[in-house]
Amino acid sequence: ITVVVALCGLVGNGVVIWLVRLSIKKISFCIYVSLVVAEFMHLGLQIVFCVRQVLRSSLQYCFHLSGTFMTLGFFSSVTGLGVMTAISFQRCLSVLFPVWYRCHCPKHLSAIVSVFLWLLTFLVTILRGHACPQPSLQTTGFCSAIVTITNVWILLLLSIMGTSSLLLFLRVRESTQLHPPRKLWLGILLTGLAFFLCGMPLSIIRFLVWEVGNQTLNDICVLLSSINSAVNPAIYFFIGRQ
Repeated sequence: ITVVVALCGLVGNGVVIWLVRLSIKKISFCIYVSLVVAEFMHLGLQIVFCVRQVLRSSLQYCFHLSGTFMTLGFFSSVTGLGVMTAISFQRCLSVLFPVWYRCHCPKHLSAIVSVFLWLLTFLVTILRGHACPQPSLQTTGFCSAIVTITNVWILLLLSIMGTSSLLLFLRVRESTQLHPPRKLWLGILLTGLAFFLCGMPLSIIRFLVWEVGNQTLNDICVLLSSINSAVNPAIYFFIGRQ
């Protein structure tokens, strides 16, 4: 089931990347493109991981790559979480402070934030993968420090995204009393809702704990994460029709 969902999401995200390639000069779309690319990478890794699990008896020589899969999965998922948080926060600012956002917000802010998040996550992933091949063991003090910093970073992103999504929800609810809500706001809210229902379990269980001993629970988290990344292309098309 996970492979089928991931394949559908992979196709959907690929179509989104292809459709927005002509809009790449529009700086405001850079952060959305970054999210789609991160999700495309995440779904591809999920497919490889699931195929490897199914063929584990025939591919025993590949099991030493489990750490590599985990590191790449960490990178793609945390990057997606960071970019999604930035999108929610940016939309929240534009709704709560429209005049300031329109007049004083830096023109290239989206591109700068996207590059910063990719570089920061890449650096954290390299440090964590090098210092903690098996972070659940935390054999060194440096490994423990890296894991703690990473966990605080993930919790901070989750907190910012949750607060921004809540404020957007309240704003949309208030606006419905005067006029129909804008599709963009609804799209951001749907993306946040999909993440909190499907993406957050993987973020908390697999990254804060790093590794789940219960294989069934781990498989459920992977499936929910794939569903989250797969439904987002439909939301992007919904936003794009505005």
